[in-house]
Amino acid sequence: MDLQTPLTKVAGIGYSYSKKLEYLNLFTVEDLINHYPFRYDDFSKVASVIDAQIGEKVTLQGEIWSIKNIYTRYGKTLTQAIFNDSTTPITLTWFNSSWIIKQIKTGDRLQVSGKLTKYKSKLSIMAPTWELITSEEPKLTSEVSGKNLVPIYPETYGVSSKWLRTKIAAILPQVKVIDPLPNEIKNNMLALPDALQKIHFPQNWEEAEKAKERLSFDELFFIQLATLKIRQAWQKKQVIDPLKIDQKKLDQFVKKLPFKLTKAQEKVLTEIISDLQKNTPMNRLLQGEVGSGKTVIAAIVSYIVYLNGFKTLFMAPTEILAFQHFETLKKLFVPLKISVGIYTGSKKNQTGDIVVGTHALLSKKLETENIGLIIVDEQQRFGVEQRTLLRSRAKIPHFLTMTATPIPRTVALTLYGDLDISIIDEMPIGRQQVKTFRVPEKKRKSK
Repeated sequence: MDLQTPLTKVAGIGYSYSKKLEYLNLFTVEDLINHYPFRYDDFSKVASVIDAQIGEKVTLQGEIWSIKNIYTRYGKTLTQAIFNDSTTPITLTWFNSSWIIKQIKTGDRLQVSGKLTKYKSKLSIMAPTWELITSEEPKLTSEVSGKNLVPIYPETYGVSSKWLRTKIAAILPQVKVIDPLPNEIKNNMLALPDALQKIHFPQNWEEAEKAKERLSFDELFFIQLATLKIRQAWQKKQVIDPLKIDQKKLDQFVKKLPFKLTKAQEKVLTEIISDLQKNTPMNRLLQGEVGSGKTVIAAIVSYIVYLNGFKTLFMAPTEILAFQHFETLKKLFVPLKISVGIYTGSKKNQTGDIVVGTHALLSKKLETENIGLIIVDEQQRFGVEQRTLLRSRAKIPHFLTMTATPIPRTVALTLYGDLDISIIDEMPIGRQQVKTFRVPEKKRKSK
């Protein structure tokens, strides 16, 4: 079976299930075997009801005394079973799962897992995970038979974890998975075929962790390769003329600002100016907390670009933020007779040496002649395709992205390896410090 085989052509799936799987973004065999469990039910720790605590997740073994469907006046179906583990009976309840009574019969022995609750003085488990038991062993479906960890997957309507693991167990042996990593990189990690087998059907927690380690490494490794590829492509872009820095006019502009730049802002500005004086386009990420002065840096860079005869596009994620930037930049530039335009879904005044806008800046109707700088605020709010399209609009594609989201260095090197990174790590004097608090549940307002 080929990895790119559409799921519609896989036995036991067909058109109906394939449409449901599309809600999970599963279209091919490769997608399905890379649909990993988000947790495992541990059937190795079997408890008894009498020893369990209310609110505790338990695994029980016992007998079904009765099972029936109950139809509510609102058209809902409740499937209720009385289950006894030989210490005390409890109620098992499933919602809109009327088909369960065809699989579970009175007298069947089950192994169930779920949170033990108490409703109207009766013990119960809502929507438990269950497996049939033959003799004294759980009759798990063949792919997990004899295993204590049962994978639980992200699901959608009509597609349960049991269904997913049954299909994955049937498909995995039929697929030839080639490990792309050479031994010198793979080192002591699992081979990819073993990692896939053990992420879905681990014998124990150690196997699950080793599989997760290998698959996590692959994800980060290929992200880094992609970012390095983007960086190389960026460096191969056309050689451009460095921008000229009129230091006298730049100093005058900075002195007229209503506040003095912090040391961190000065450092960041120096890094950006250095980029603009090279014969390759700038591609830099500017990170700083809300109120740290990123917009002012963007304004200064826009001014440098203006002095060189080019225009700036400034893209914000929302109209509210776009109009805030528009008003801020107008106050700074109108006295210098530098025009600032606004281009959003509701207002399209595209004339200006600097044009502030939202996604509307991607419109083909927008005139983008002579664009020398593109600034994207809160860059993580835009997709890669959107940023690439916007970047392609510029004649000389200097690119500055900004974010207020703190980015750990290791994450930054992994996800933004194609960007040079500048950090404003100092707040202006007198600026109120931003504090973050975690509110405990008991102090939260209920909806």
